[in-house]
Amino acid sequence: MIRNPGNPRKTNWDLYRFYLKNDNKIDEPSIKTCSQLESASDEVIDKMISSYHASCPVQHRSSSRDVPWWNDKLAELRKKSRQLFNRAKVTSDWDHYKKALTEYNRELRRAKRKDWRRVCEEINNAPTAARLHKVLSKDHSNGLGSLKKEDGSFTVDSSETLEVMMRTHFPGSAPVLVEAQDLDEAGRFWSTDAYLKACEIFTPSRVDWALSSFQPYKSAGKDAIFPALLQQGKEVLIPLLTEIFRASVTLSYIPKAWRKVRVVFIPKAGRRDKTTPKAFRPISLSSVLLKTMEKIVDDYIKSTSLMKFPLSKNQFAYQSGKSTITALQSLVSKIEKSLQAKEIALVAFLDIEGAFDNASYSSMRSAMQCDEVMFLGNLKANSVDQLYNNSAQ
Repeated sequence: MIRNPGNPRKTNWDLYRFYLKNDNKIDEPSIKTCSQLESASDEVIDKMISSYHASCPVQHRSSSRDVPWWNDKLAELRKKSRQLFNRAKVTSDWDHYKKALTEYNRELRRAKRKDWRRVCEEINNAPTAARLHKVLSKDHSNGLGSLKKEDGSFTVDSSETLEVMMRTHFPGSAPVLVEAQDLDEAGRFWSTDAYLKACEIFTPSRVDWALSSFQPYKSAGKDAIFPALLQQGKEVLIPLLTEIFRASVTLSYIPKAWRKVRVVFIPKAGRRDKTTPKAFRPISLSSVLLKTMEKIVDDYIKSTSLMKFPLSKNQFAYQSGKSTITALQSLVSKIEKSLQAKEIALVAFLDIEGAFDNASYSSMRSAMQCDEVMFLGNLKANSVDQLYNNSAQ
């Protein structure tokens, strides 16, 4: 017998909600400090995991691999071919066995084709089709192996390979052998004004919307929380999460469990040298709780500040409805207009290697502060001009 974890899709959600509701330990937290925020976050995560394990117990199944295309006719033909094989070993009459084996193989291929056709016909949404496309197109030989280092030598073990990948894709990172137990609470204090602003951002309805926007069985992060656990327990969890999100923004502090990220390196498309670290792309699976808070903040910014002061029309990244394709279309249309007007079009392309990987938080803050000063300066200048024009009239 092989011991396997339970299938999340077969979870008894009524039982999960029962365990979640009837726990006396889980109450709406009163959070004023970072340590209280850590405790509240850990308590909610632990309760979700324990309720999930109790409602989706570990399954025991045999090592036999049942397939959906197997049927009684195939079982009968296989039994017949085996009987004729044993008889042919004694009588040396192999003709009947070969005919039976041919019939069995023909029916086997027919059953597989029929079931494959059924699987394809049942695909009715894009995620399922994309998942099937990935399975069919994936080259399983492109695993992460020995990599070439900067000095031209190759890594000798998995730990050294991982070190090279982290240094390449996450510059400035350092291994942490023992997690720090003390909390960095310097400069993190409770502010009533900040809390009132957080209450404006995080409301139960917004938290409900953000949780419902995720695919239920999206891959979990390091904390093992997947969206279905939050969605199925919304009645109990929304008040708790709302208060935790508010406290996190008020204290400017992210709980440690949310910061842990599971990283998977996948090969980039095209024929690339698989011994170079940049032939792979890191995929980071972060906490769904952090993604939920991020989604709410993003929606709040779009519905408030960006409604009054929209981004430039030439900003294509991180906007819904825009992508690399729309950026290329904009560039091509400008070039075509210049050519039609018999003008000369000059284009300069600039590629910064590892731009996002090497951008520091301090440089981002400095750029945002400069933009804020320029924006306020332009706003003040426009106001003065408007006032002058009105007085002149």
